[in-house]
Amino acid sequence: MNYPAFTGRVGFVFLGLASASALTAETLVQYNFSSATYTQSSAGTNVTPNLLVFGASSGITRSSSSGSGSPAGSLFVTGSNADEAISNTSNDFISFKIDATSGNNLDLSALTFEYGYTFTGASVTTSDSATFEVRSSLDGFSSTVGSFTQFAQDTTSAAIVWSGASVGLTASTYQNLNTITFRIVYSDTSTSSSAILRFDNITLSGISDASTASIPEPSSSALLMGAGGLLLVVGGRRRRGPRTT
Repeated sequence: MNYPAFTGRVGFVFLGLASASALTAETLVQYNFSSATYTQSSAGTNVTPNLLVFGASSGITRSSSSGSGSPAGSLFVTGSNADEAISNTSNDFISFKIDATSGNNLDLSALTFEYGYTFTGASVTTSDSATFEVRSSLDGFSSTVGSFTQFAQDTTSAAIVWSGASVGLTASTYQNLNTITFRIVYSDTSTSSSAILRFDNITLSGISDASTASIPEPSSSALLMGAGGLLLVVGGRRRRGPRTT
């Protein structure tokens, strides 16, 4: 067998597999609330996104304010309409569902969104906080995929400061799916209508195609690249042959 040629080819295959996934991820669906219809503002290929759905007691309202760099529009709910604690039966959530079109599968990579917690008046203080949890239909919304906390910001004379949430979805659990529903469940420590929980730019990224190959986790990609590099080194040494003195 021609070992140098073989190891070189295998090394390049490993490196190709590791880099291909990073190049193919795209925005599968995004909601930036530039209109009051709650439909997606953009969608990727081979997917069917659905309208946002709100929990029975959500009290969600659209605002003309927006997160950083987005078109005018965001969602908000007052503290008087939000639970003071999150549970498996919480009805305070924003939810969206996405389906792969026929013959395709979803390979997810991340869910991101912007969030804020603001107030005006003396009934809320900067020690009050809001919690935003991401859950999925894969386990019946029973566990938390990602959790984010924001302390209240006084916007009586200041602009809204938005924070960014990012939940990695590269684990095998989120690969080769036909459909999935996500919820952003929220709560806060205040019961005042002056407290405002805010949401914007909800974005799900990944790929949807007929391939059954999933997007590797970062550790898997590093392992593939390391193995490919090692094979290239071995192949190079074999080509040079033994030293002579």
